[in-house]
Amino acid sequence: MSRPAFALSDDQARRLIVELEPILVAHPVGARDHRAFVRAFIAAVYTATGQTFSPVLYRRLIGVYAAGRGPSTSTLQQEKIAIEEALAQEARAGRVLNTDAGSAGADLGEVVRRSVEQALAQSAVAPSRTPVMAVDQMALAQRDYLQARLAEMEQALLDSRAQAARLAAELQAAQAVQTLQAERIAILDVQQATLVEQGAQLVNEVAEQRRYALKSIDEVRGETRAWKERCAELTAQLERSKQILEVFRQAAYARGASIPASIQLGGPV
Repeated sequence: MSRPAFALSDDQARRLIVELEPILVAHPVGARDHRAFVRAFIAAVYTATGQTFSPVLYRRLIGVYAAGRGPSTSTLQQEKIAIEEALAQEARAGRVLNTDAGSAGADLGEVVRRSVEQALAQSAVAPSRTPVMAVDQMALAQRDYLQARLAEMEQALLDSRAQAARLAAELQAAQAVQTLQAERIAILDVQQATLVEQGAQLVNEVAEQRRYALKSIDEVRGETRAWKERCAELTAQLERSKQILEVFRQAAYARGASIPASIQLGGPV
């Protein structure tokens, strides 16, 4: 899928044409040094669009709005980096002014110096205007621009501070929840340790009861075996006693001993 063709909006194109009028006068076609023109052209493009572009797009824009000029890619890249550094310096100066005006120093001074130089350069290429008036107008325009940028930065700083305060409150709430969870985890750890200890004690008690039960079972089995053996022995003795009694009774009957009526034939039972 091909990229959409790059094009400025109607408002951006109109503003760029207005910005380029004094620049084209100050830097006519055929000049050997393109750097000053490129610097002014990139600044005009930024004023019209509010952004910077690649050297390829700058070359295309030059071909459309300032035909006949052929700066090198290296010059376009260097001047693009220079204006990005200048914009970053303005942003730093605005941030410093918003936080600590006493330390604005180098950045703010450089921004003001560059603004005055731009105003003087633009006034020099407009001979039909009074130079002092052009400088004053440029200075006022730069002042208004810087004030607008400063107001934007102040609002951005306020938004950032509000977001930071909200994030700090959320962080504090999260830390409170984390502390509460940590306390709960500590309590659960203590409870778990107690349950583990009780479980170990229960296991030991069950093992001890099992050993006692097995010992009791062995003792009962031994005692039962001993009683079985004793019963068998007594049963055997009883049988021998019956046999001996029967022998003696038969001998007694043979010698004329009287037979009890209970065991006589036909006698009472």
